[in-house]
Amino acid sequence: ALLAEQNLFLLVGVAIALVLVVGFLLYKKSSSLNTVLIVGPSGGGKTCLFLKLREGDFAETHTSMEVLEGEFSVKAENGPKSSIHFVAYPGHSRLKSGLKDFLPISKCIIFVVDSANIQQDVQQYADVLYDLLLNKHVVNKQIPMLILCNKQDITHSKTPEAIKRLLEEQLTESRKSRLALKDQDGEVESNFLGIEGEPFVFSHAASDVQFGKSSVKKSEIDDALSFIKKIFK
Repeated sequence: ALLAEQNLFLLVGVAIALVLVVGFLLYKKSSSLNTVLIVGPSGGGKTCLFLKLREGDFAETHTSMEVLEGEFSVKAENGPKSSIHFVAYPGHSRLKSGLKDFLPISKCIIFVVDSANIQQDVQQYADVLYDLLLNKHVVNKQIPMLILCNKQDITHSKTPEAIKRLLEEQLTESRKSRLALKDQDGEVESNFLGIEGEPFVFSHAASDVQFGKSSVKKSEIDDALSFIKKIFK
Protein backbone atom coordinates (compact mmCIF):
# COMPACT_ATOMS: atom_id res chain seq x y z
CA ALA A 1 0.00 0.00 0.00
CA LEU A 2 2.87 2.32 0.89
CA LEU A 3 4.57 1.60 -2.45
CA ALA A 4 1.35 2.26 -4.36
CA GLU A 5 0.94 5.56 -2.52
CA GLN A 6 4.53 6.57 -3.35
CA ASN A 7 3.98 5.71 -7.02
CA LEU A 8 0.82 7.78 -7.03
CA PHE A 9 2.66 10.80 -5.59
CA LEU A 10 5.42 10.28 -8.16
CA LEU A 11 2.93 10.21 -11.03
CA VAL A 12 1.17 13.33 -9.73
CA GLY A 13 4.54 15.08 -9.44
CA VAL A 14 5.49 14.16 -13.01
CA ALA A 15 2.08 15.32 -14.27
CA ILE A 16 2.43 18.68 -12.51
CA ALA A 17 5.94 19.11 -13.90
CA LEU A 18 4.72 18.36 -17.43
CA VAL A 19 1.89 20.86 -17.09
CA LEU A 20 4.33 23.53 -15.92
CA VAL A 21 6.79 22.82 -18.77
CA VAL A 22 4.06 22.81 -21.41
CA GLY A 23 2.58 25.99 -19.94
CA PHE A 24 5.97 27.69 -20.04
CA LEU A 25 6.55 26.63 -23.64
CA LEU A 26 3.09 27.84 -24.66
CA TYR A 27 3.72 31.14 -22.89
CA LYS A 28 7.00 31.55 -24.73
CA LYS A 29 5.32 30.68 -28.01
CA SER A 30 2.40 33.05 -27.43
CA SER A 31 4.81 35.84 -26.54
CA SER A 32 6.54 35.40 -29.88
CA LEU A 33 3.40 35.45 -32.06
CA ASN A 34 4.51 38.78 -33.47
CA THR A 35 5.76 37.78 -36.88
CA VAL A 36 5.83 39.92 -40.01
CA LEU A 37 5.30 37.38 -42.78
CA ILE A 38 6.68 38.44 -46.18
CA VAL A 39 5.12 36.39 -48.99
CA GLY A 40 4.28 36.37 -52.69
CA PRO A 41 5.24 34.58 -55.91
CA SER A 42 8.89 34.37 -56.93
CA GLY A 43 10.60 37.44 -58.33
CA GLY A 44 8.72 40.13 -56.45
CA GLY A 45 11.58 41.14 -54.16
CA LYS A 46 10.79 39.39 -50.87
CA THR A 47 14.41 38.49 -50.12
CA CYS A 48 15.62 41.98 -51.02
CA LEU A 49 13.03 43.52 -48.70
CA PHE A 50 13.97 41.19 -45.84
CA LEU A 51 17.67 41.99 -46.23
CA LYS A 52 16.95 45.70 -46.58
CA LEU A 53 14.99 45.67 -43.33
CA ARG A 54 17.69 43.66 -41.54
CA GLU A 55 20.88 45.19 -42.95
CA GLY A 56 19.75 48.62 -44.09
CA ASP A 57 21.32 48.10 -47.53
CA PHE A 58 20.12 46.77 -50.86
CA ALA A 59 21.57 43.44 -51.99
CA GLU A 60 21.16 41.76 -55.37
CA THR A 61 19.57 38.35 -54.85
CA HIS A 62 18.43 35.32 -56.80
CA THR A 63 15.22 33.35 -56.49
CA SER A 64 15.38 31.69 -53.08
CA MET A 65 14.14 28.23 -52.09
CA GLU A 66 14.86 28.80 -48.40
CA VAL A 67 12.89 30.46 -45.64
CA LEU A 68 14.61 33.58 -44.32
CA GLU A 69 13.90 34.15 -40.65
CA GLY A 70 15.23 36.45 -37.98
CA GLU A 71 14.39 38.71 -35.07
CA PHE A 72 15.85 42.19 -35.34
CA SER A 73 15.24 45.92 -35.15
CA VAL A 74 14.63 47.46 -38.55
CA LYS A 75 17.65 49.35 -39.88
CA ALA A 76 15.88 52.57 -40.85
CA GLU A 77 15.54 55.98 -39.23
CA ASN A 78 11.76 56.00 -39.55
CA GLY A 79 11.33 52.29 -38.78
CA PRO A 80 9.99 50.72 -35.58
CA LYS A 81 12.62 50.54 -32.84
CA SER A 82 11.49 47.31 -31.18
CA SER A 83 12.86 43.91 -32.14
CA ILE A 84 10.45 42.12 -34.49
CA HIS A 85 10.35 38.58 -35.83
CA PHE A 86 10.45 38.56 -39.66
CA VAL A 87 9.92 35.63 -42.03
CA ALA A 88 10.37 35.82 -45.80
CA TYR A 89 8.75 32.74 -47.30
CA PRO A 90 9.88 31.58 -50.78
CA GLY A 91 7.34 31.86 -53.57
CA HIS A 92 8.06 28.65 -55.47
CA SER A 93 4.85 26.66 -55.99
CA ARG A 94 6.49 23.44 -54.73
CA LEU A 95 6.87 25.03 -51.28
CA LYS A 96 3.35 26.45 -51.06
CA SER A 97 2.09 23.87 -48.56
CA GLY A 98 4.63 24.93 -45.92
CA LEU A 99 3.33 28.50 -45.79
CA LYS A 100 0.43 27.45 -43.57
CA ASP A 101 2.88 26.70 -40.74
CA PHE A 102 3.78 30.39 -40.43
CA LEU A 103 0.29 31.91 -40.66
CA PRO A 104 -0.71 30.99 -37.06
CA ILE A 105 2.20 33.08 -35.70
CA SER A 106 1.76 36.05 -38.05
CA LYS A 107 0.69 39.43 -36.76
CA CYS A 108 0.67 40.93 -40.25
CA ILE A 109 1.44 39.98 -43.85
CA ILE A 110 3.38 41.86 -46.52
CA PHE A 111 2.49 40.47 -49.95
CA VAL A 112 5.19 41.60 -52.40
CA VAL A 113 4.27 42.21 -56.04
CA ASP A 114 6.52 42.75 -59.06
CA SER A 115 4.87 45.89 -60.43
CA ALA A 116 6.68 45.57 -63.76
CA ASN A 117 5.43 42.05 -64.56
CA ILE A 118 2.06 41.95 -62.80
CA GLN A 119 0.09 42.06 -66.06
CA GLN A 120 1.50 38.77 -67.33
CA ASP A 121 1.61 37.08 -63.93
CA VAL A 122 -1.68 38.33 -62.49
CA GLN A 123 -3.29 34.88 -62.32
CA GLN A 124 -0.36 33.50 -60.33
CA TYR A 125 -0.57 36.41 -57.88
CA ALA A 126 -4.35 36.04 -57.61
CA ASP A 127 -4.10 32.30 -56.90
CA VAL A 128 -1.74 32.86 -53.98
CA LEU A 129 -3.84 35.75 -52.67
CA TYR A 130 -7.05 33.75 -52.95
CA ASP A 131 -5.70 31.03 -50.67
CA LEU A 132 -4.28 33.59 -48.24
CA LEU A 133 -7.49 35.59 -47.96
CA LEU A 134 -9.51 32.45 -47.20
CA ASN A 135 -6.98 30.86 -44.84
CA LYS A 136 -8.68 30.15 -41.50
CA HIS A 137 -5.97 31.89 -39.47
CA VAL A 138 -6.07 35.00 -41.66
CA VAL A 139 -9.88 35.08 -41.50
CA ASN A 140 -10.31 34.27 -37.80
CA LYS A 141 -7.56 36.60 -36.60
CA GLN A 142 -8.29 39.19 -39.31
CA ILE A 143 -4.56 39.45 -40.00
CA PRO A 144 -3.89 42.81 -41.70
CA MET A 145 -2.16 42.67 -45.07
CA LEU A 146 -0.10 45.13 -47.10
CA ILE A 147 0.10 44.44 -50.83
CA LEU A 148 3.45 46.07 -51.54
CA CYS A 149 3.84 47.02 -55.20
CA ASN A 150 7.60 46.77 -55.58
CA LYS A 151 9.96 47.75 -58.43
CA GLN A 152 8.32 51.13 -58.90
CA ASP A 153 11.64 52.40 -60.26
CA ILE A 154 11.07 50.47 -63.52
CA THR A 155 9.54 52.69 -66.21
CA HIS A 156 6.66 50.43 -67.26
CA SER A 157 5.67 49.37 -63.73
CA LYS A 158 1.97 49.56 -62.79
CA THR A 159 0.73 51.90 -60.08
CA PRO A 160 -0.77 50.43 -56.88
CA GLU A 161 -4.21 51.62 -58.04
CA ALA A 162 -3.86 49.78 -61.37
CA ILE A 163 -2.56 46.65 -59.62
CA LYS A 164 -5.49 46.72 -57.21
CA ARG A 165 -7.96 46.77 -60.13
CA LEU A 166 -6.11 43.97 -61.93
CA LEU A 167 -6.10 41.76 -58.85
CA GLU A 168 -9.75 42.42 -58.02
CA GLU A 169 -10.78 41.49 -61.56
CA GLN A 170 -8.64 38.34 -61.56
CA LEU A 171 -9.81 37.28 -58.10
CA THR A 172 -13.42 37.60 -59.30
CA GLU A 173 -12.58 35.33 -62.26
CA SER A 174 -10.66 32.90 -60.04
CA ARG A 175 -13.64 32.70 -57.71
CA LYS A 176 -15.94 31.75 -60.61
CA SER A 177 -13.50 29.05 -61.77
CA ARG A 178 -13.04 27.56 -58.32
CA LEU A 179 -16.75 27.52 -57.55
CA ALA A 180 -17.47 25.86 -60.91
CA LEU A 181 -14.90 23.14 -60.15
CA LYS A 182 -16.39 22.55 -56.71
CA ASP A 183 -19.88 22.29 -58.23
CA GLN A 184 -18.62 19.64 -60.65
CA ASP A 185 -17.08 17.68 -57.78
CA GLY A 186 -20.18 18.09 -55.62
CA GLU A 187 -18.23 20.06 -53.00
CA VAL A 188 -19.61 22.98 -51.02
CA GLU A 189 -17.48 26.12 -50.62
CA SER A 190 -17.02 26.50 -46.85
CA ASN A 191 -15.77 30.07 -47.17
CA PHE A 192 -16.79 32.52 -49.86
CA LEU A 193 -14.36 35.18 -51.02
CA GLY A 194 -16.13 38.52 -50.86
CA ILE A 195 -19.89 38.99 -51.15
CA GLU A 196 -22.05 36.61 -53.17
CA GLY A 197 -23.48 38.13 -56.33
CA GLU A 198 -20.96 41.00 -56.38
CA PRO A 199 -17.54 41.38 -58.05
CA PHE A 200 -14.74 40.94 -55.54
CA VAL A 201 -13.20 44.08 -54.08
CA PHE A 202 -10.61 44.12 -51.31
CA SER A 203 -12.92 46.00 -48.96
CA HIS A 204 -15.03 42.81 -48.88
CA ALA A 205 -12.16 40.71 -47.51
CA ALA A 206 -12.30 39.50 -43.91
CA SER A 207 -8.95 41.19 -43.21
CA ASP A 208 -7.90 44.78 -43.71
CA VAL A 209 -5.97 44.89 -47.00
CA GLN A 210 -3.93 47.96 -47.87
CA PHE A 211 -1.84 48.83 -50.91
CA GLY A 212 1.54 50.50 -50.93
CA LYS A 213 4.46 51.07 -53.26
CA SER A 214 8.17 50.51 -52.98
CA SER A 215 11.46 50.34 -54.77
CA VAL A 216 13.68 48.28 -52.51
CA LYS A 217 16.52 48.82 -54.97
CA LYS A 218 16.24 52.60 -54.47
CA SER A 219 15.74 52.22 -50.70
CA GLU A 220 12.16 53.51 -51.01
CA ILE A 221 10.27 51.38 -48.52
CA ASP A 222 8.38 54.03 -46.51
CA ASP A 223 4.98 52.38 -47.08
CA ALA A 224 6.27 49.09 -45.70
CA LEU A 225 7.84 50.81 -42.69
CA SER A 226 4.65 52.78 -41.96
CA PHE A 227 2.58 49.60 -42.13
CA ILE A 228 4.90 47.73 -39.74
CA LYS A 229 5.07 50.67 -37.31
CA LYS A 230 1.27 50.91 -37.23
CA ILE A 231 0.97 47.21 -36.38
CA PHE A 232 3.70 47.29 -33.71
CA LYS A 233 2.95 50.70 -32.20
